[in-house]
Amino acid sequence: MRMKNYSRFIDPYIRKIKNNEVEHCKEQDQMIDNIVVPTLERPDVEIDEDEIEKGLSLQKYFPYKLIEWEIFLFALIVGVKTIDGDIVFNDIRVMVGRGSGKNGFISFLCFYFLSPYHGIRGYNIDLMANAEQQAKTSFRDVYEVITDPVDKKYQAVLKKNYHATKELITGKTTKSE
Repeated sequence: MRMKNYSRFIDPYIRKIKNNEVEHCKEQDQMIDNIVVPTLERPDVEIDEDEIEKGLSLQKYFPYKLIEWEIFLFALIVGVKTIDGDIVFNDIRVMVGRGSGKNGFISFLCFYFLSPYHGIRGYNIDLMANAEQQAKTSFRDVYEVITDPVDKKYQAVLKKNYHATKELITGKTTKSE
């Protein structure tokens, strides 16, 4: 399949889907063909590669790296904007099975949205799930990243940018909770 280049963060996953290199459903093909590509082709849309790269650099604080579909979605969420700077993909639905990494992805998104890299003051996050324990999973993940980093060399920078108790995590720069 011959495809236009859009972004080094978005293109790899699109190519894998369109070339049938990863197992996927027809809805993923439809999403790419009917939503993603037409949106990226719009003259009023641009991709902020620097914003995506900055956000993805936060992976160093986590005990895991994002997988391809997560990088693809993260790039769409934070990097695809109108020329006026408005987020284009502001309504995202992820339907994946157990063990696919969705909690890790949600944890990473929460960490990013609290971070100075996101930079939006008062960008508060609510986590909802079918059960309280399930809703607490990503909160606990972010809490652990901040209070007990995998690499202790990050303790000072995490303490400078985040305040975490077992009830509330705050991004100090943005005052996001």
